[in-house]
Amino acid sequence: MITRLVDGRICTYEPAGDTWGVLQPTAAFRPVAGHEVVAAAVAADLQRAFCTTRNALVCAADTGEVVWRASLEPHWERPYVHRPGCVLSSDGRVMWSTG
Repeated sequence: MITRLVDGRICTYEPAGDTWGVLQPTAAFRPVAGHEVVAAAVAADLQRAFCTTRNALVCAADTGEVVWRASLEPHWERPYVHRPGCVLSSDGRVMWSTG
């Protein structure tokens, strides 16, 4: 599965059948309004999206509601100084934040 940010949404894609190099969309998640997503990952079952902002880790359900949110301290107000990433374990039960 490939995850990328498109127009403020967290979108996932998978290979389109046997056609080499063609991807088809599988899901789209809209992050919480007002949060600039820095990095994102989506669970393999497409039920939850995980993202980082400059100052928080966020897990959102496919319905759009926030499942949990953890603040990163100290808060960074300047863009491009602190850009945390996120990675999921293969079973989607553990999220690592980098940066």
